[in-house]
Amino acid sequence: MPGSSILIVSSEVGRGRHQFVAEDIRHLAGRGWSVGLLSWGSRPWLRLRAFHRPRILDASFPRYFARLVKRIREPRDVLSTGLVSALASGISAALRRSNYGIVHAHFAFPEGIASVLASSVPTLITVHGYDVLTAPELGYGIRLREMGDELVGEALRSADLVMVANEYMKGEVSKIYAGNVEVVPNAVDTELFRPDVTCPDGWIGNYIFALKHHTRVSGLETLVRAFASVARGRDIRLVLGGVGPLTPKLRRLAARLGVSERVTFTGPIPHHELPCYYKMSRFVVVPSLVEAFGLSAAEAMACGRPVIASDTGGLRELVEDGLNGFRFPPGDWERLAGLMEILLDDPAMARELGLNGRRRILEKYDMRIRMSRLEEVYRRFL
Repeated sequence: MPGSSILIVSSEVGRGRHQFVAEDIRHLAGRGWSVGLLSWGSRPWLRLRAFHRPRILDASFPRYFARLVKRIREPRDVLSTGLVSALASGISAALRRSNYGIVHAHFAFPEGIASVLASSVPTLITVHGYDVLTAPELGYGIRLREMGDELVGEALRSADLVMVANEYMKGEVSKIYAGNVEVVPNAVDTELFRPDVTCPDGWIGNYIFALKHHTRVSGLETLVRAFASVARGRDIRLVLGGVGPLTPKLRRLAARLGVSERVTFTGPIPHHELPCYYKMSRFVVVPSLVEAFGLSAAEAMACGRPVIASDTGGLRELVEDGLNGFRFPPGDWERLAGLMEILLDDPAMARELGLNGRRRILEKYDMRIRMSRLEEVYRRFL
């Protein structure tokens, strides 16, 4: 109930893929909840604390935690750095200092397992993807390592409740965990992401947009190949938001295909600028090879943009083929190119698909819907 304190545990907050945690905190604080935060980095926390100081409570890690984080180069490194023990110590210290009624961990590992080890209050875990899903051919998933698999399982079994974003993830979690799994849908702030957002003068549109962390599972190589095919004879650009280990390879691929001058790599995009990137695009492509939900697809739909997405994972629940966008087999750049040509050649269809997408987000994925559902869960355990 508003006035009670929730301790949220998340590896990052307010940066890229973890923006959803910052949005949860912002909206919970706005609805009267006191929220404590434990995160891996101090900068995201300091931004949140400054913005929400009236209702957000400070809860920081032991000083040695930062030294451990510096030793992490990729997710699997958390298995060998002592991070779980450090994280559990931080959670225990926070619970001793403040009267939290619930611990809500984002991701089963390492946040989830550390939370159930340390918490003396009801502990809820939201799983998101990398902590549960696996794709051996891509080296994706913490559960590919035996210890990771065991710790994720233990976290899920020990939690008071496991939450997921959609029915797809509920099915995936149920393959490894026999307990109760509840859907609390992910959401978009439809007041920020909307079709009538005002963009700065001089913003040049007429581009195809994609926003992904540049890794193998992003499928961005598929998009670059498809773009090179449709760009011939058309005045169109490709804008790739985000950054990651695959960025240099994507640049080389664009150069090899002869489209490097028509592909823009933006690097990280501030959250408040994203609505204009979506709005000014012709459409948005989400070519993921693995996808638990598809936040960029939902944001694009909220902005009234049609989406072409891989026919995989949670994207199947977001993008209805022919209604608010199109789906294509993951990795099939020729099929993707064909769908891109359809939208480029038929602006009226693109507008109709975009309007349908906006309606779908308002009906099922508006932030107010998520907050109501999350508050219902919190009240149950307080």
